[in-house]
Amino acid sequence: MSTDSTQILVVEDSPTWQQLIQVALEDPRYVLTTVDTASAARDSVATHNPMLILLDIGLPDADGFELCKELRSQTDAYILILTAKNSEIDRVLGLSLGADDYVTKPFSARELSARVHALLRRTLDRPRTTTVRHLGDLVLDTGAHLVTLNDEVVELTRTEFDLLDALSEQVGQAWTRRDLLQRIWGDSYFGSDNLVDTHIANLRKKIDAPGAPSRVNTVRGVGYRLSL
Repeated sequence: MSTDSTQILVVEDSPTWQQLIQVALEDPRYVLTTVDTASAARDSVATHNPMLILLDIGLPDADGFELCKELRSQTDAYILILTAKNSEIDRVLGLSLGADDYVTKPFSARELSARVHALLRRTLDRPRTTTVRHLGDLVLDTGAHLVTLNDEVVELTRTEFDLLDALSEQVGQAWTRRDLLQRIWGDSYFGSDNLVDTHIANLRKKIDAPGAPSRVNTVRGVGYRLSL
């Protein structure tokens, strides 16, 4: 992992959780900025251009899900949701609005540290070579971190881009959910395999034409593969 400082924005109104996060992410590679309101979060994103945002969805001055959607439209930073709502609906909603991962309160410092590292390693450890893949009318450019469909830019989150990058390395090859988790989130990730399903669903909405067969096929009992 690069030794350059990584800007992390913490959006959390609880002093107790702020302190735990500070302890969990005490690392010379990280520069943390902590705010406790949605308004301050918006300002900080514009000022600090963070690589990662830890977003508590239970803020006092705004709906956390709406803020997640708003921040996603303004930045390509990874967004890790912090939630006390332990329901599948809330987790899927957060991911569908642009979050890359979630962690449910109460969580340990070790778990949070692992989740943050799993997200950041994907950017900091990414090879600096450029590959352009032509997938029919879909083009993926790893150097520019850009996807176009019929010459129109497709706005993907970092996670959606990384999934498409993996699937497009060998068109037609089936990937298990666990293989995709290990490839993108790393061996130390201990979240649910369902995280892959939600991000694949979001990716399909962006690269598939309405009513057309999906480019990303479900392989029953296995996982997913990309087809042209």
